Amino acid sequence: MIITVEEFKELGFECAEADEDRLESCIKRAEAALNALSRGTLNSAMAQCESNAFMIKQAAAFEADALLKSELSEQTENVERVSLGDFSYSCSNSGGSQGGVIDVPETVRKLLCAAGCFYGAGSLEVIE
Repeated sequence: MIITVEEFKELGFECAEADEDRLESCIKRAEAALNALSRGTLNSAMAQCESNAFMIKQAAAFEADALLKSELSEQTENVERVSLGDFSYSCSNSGGSQGGVIDVPETVRKLLCAAGCFYGAGSLEVIE
């Protein structure tokens, strides 16, 4: 993994102990997303110099934090308690899904670009 739970916390991000398993899953998903954005160049960029490695770790932390917050907000927003007399139950309100679209925070893009491994849309410039 690019970053551990301990490194995530050392960078100033917060995670409740009860959510650490979920955070590990988010870190793995963040790494997959960053590898896709960088076209698989993360490992080579991290090996080039310490500053690249640190920026990539920061990008992974920001992405994992965004994924964790998204999961936690979905967990609380999508559950509705329904009561019928003495009987009550919870149901899920799965509203509009983004259909697999990954929204990458701008901070993550900038960190990957600074580390020399971001090739996503919007990072290219046309020169005449």
